This record gives sequence, structure tokens and C-alpha cells, in this order.
Amino acid sequence: MKITAAALTAVAGAALATAPAQADPAAWPCVEFGFCMYAGAAGEGRRIEMLEGVSDLGAINGGLLNDNVRSVKNISGDSWCLYDSPDYENEIAVILDGMAEAVDWEKIGSKVTSAEAC
Repeated sequence: MKITAAALTAVAGAALATAPAQADPAAWPCVEFGFCMYAGAAGEGRRIEMLEGVSDLGAINGGLLNDNVRSVKNISGDSWCLYDSPDYENEIAVILDGMAEAVDWEKIGSKVTSAEAC
């Protein structure tokens, strides 16, 4: 698993609280050619930046984003799958390349436990 240094440090994203999630996805901080998940609804707050899948979000960055994903940005060149169980089990969403948006908290964000390119 390759995770950038920024992923291992809790960081604050740009203040975009009043803008819709799709307003300016380029402003959302994310590693080049990566997939990012954020605690804030518009690419803000604590985040994890991934170049490869993470089989258990509870085991990295203090588990801060395990079952706590409010938005995503995908500039990886591939689709990414989100799962509600460790080890890539029970797919709950597919995030297409180029997407940057808030996720449905009840159905997806409160359940994400692992993620990988798919």
C-alpha cells in the first residue's frame, strides 16, 4: 500500500463550505493521479490521498476516515470502488475517474472501510 505523506498527517483543506461540491473540483487538494477521500463535504477537512488501495481505513491515519467519508475526488485515471468491510468486501459505490463530489452520508459515507481501483 502506497500512501503519501500528506495522507498520514491530518490536514485542513481549502475552505469551500459555501460552494457546492462540484463547483471547483480542481481546488480540492489531492495527490496527482490519485484518489482522495475527505472528512468534509466539499473536499475539505482531514483527508487521505491514495495511489493504491487501502484494505482497512481503520488501520491508517488513526482511523479518522473509517466510516467517516463525506466527499471524494478521483483523478487516478481509473474508477475506484468503496466497500463497507475491510479487505475490499461488500462494494457500496463506484467513483468514476474525474469525479469530485460529496457522497451520500447515510448510504455510503458512514460505511466506507476500504477502497481500491476497480
